[in-house]
Amino acid sequence: MNYQDVLKYRKILYVEDDSIVRESTYDVLKLFFQEITVASDGESALSYLNDSFDIIILDLKLPKINGIELAKKFREKHEHSLTFMISSYQEIADLKEALRIGMIDYLSKPLQFDELQKTLMICAQKLSKNIIFTLGDNIIYNIESKTLFQDDKIINLTKNEMLFVELILKYKNRILSYDVLSQEIFNTTNTDVTIGSIKNLLLRLRKKLNCKIVENIFGIGYRVL
Repeated sequence: MNYQDVLKYRKILYVEDDSIVRESTYDVLKLFFQEITVASDGESALSYLNDSFDIIILDLKLPKINGIELAKKFREKHEHSLTFMISSYQEIADLKEALRIGMIDYLSKPLQFDELQKTLMICAQKLSKNIIFTLGDNIIYNIESKTLFQDDKIINLTKNEMLFVELILKYKNRILSYDVLSQEIFNTTNTDVTIGSIKNLLLRLRKKLNCKIVENIFGIGYRVL
């Protein structure tokens, strides 16, 4: 799966005081993100402290509040945000301090597209750990965007098919009973009413995926493979 799909809907904060660098880097970031918040100094960046960002990009030498101090404040508020520094300064002490407080990378100016892309891909890999799941060798499900890929092609799913896929992921290598399926998908405990619907739902899903993801256990439900 293309990691750009993981980044597309993520929220990013970018703080840079140099207007030329800020504008050129912003144009590059637009290739990866739909929503980008930009600040020109540390003080204005703090106005977004209560907002939640997946990725934070900071210039090290910012006016009013430097990148290190800004990163600490955001870290205290949002410990799961991924943060990295961009700076023309190469002092070892600054680099060590940035890494000590949890920076995932430290890029130097003039910023190279390949280096920025590499760091963003690292962010995407970290972000995808909790949202990307596999169903066999060639099927990937993004639980955040509710998108299923097979051989890098999107497979369109109905709402109930999505719920079925997510239950399969939840019960992997376990028994998925008719009772659970009825409650989670059809919001009822009357399995007599829904068992035929469950079977039809699975049949449609199997046709779309052209593979076996569960096996039937007579009278009980399914074993998730």
